[in-house]
Amino acid sequence: MTKKSIGRPSKYKPEYCDLLIKHMSDGFMLDTFASVIGVNIDTIYEWKKKHQEFSDAVKKGRNLELFWYEKVGKAAIMGKIQNFNAAVYCF
Repeated sequence: MTKKSIGRPSKYKPEYCDLLIKHMSDGFMLDTFASVIGVNIDTIYEWKKKHQEFSDAVKKGRNLELFWYEKVGKAAIMGKIQNFNAAVYCF
């Protein structure tokens, strides 16, 4: 006897890992990735719990996101970004 799944099939795709890493490496946050792929943010957090490769991609993406913001901040401090708004950057 086979086990039947209950509920809607998952929209998860392994290729989302690479897409997420690219998304976050451009300075975008995890939560906005849900909009990019057309799912609810709760779905993203469920995938993070259920799929180790996705959880790893989130961790890598967060590091790359932080790196992006640090590069922008450093460029601003060095005067390489005209009309830089430090108050907006803080948030």
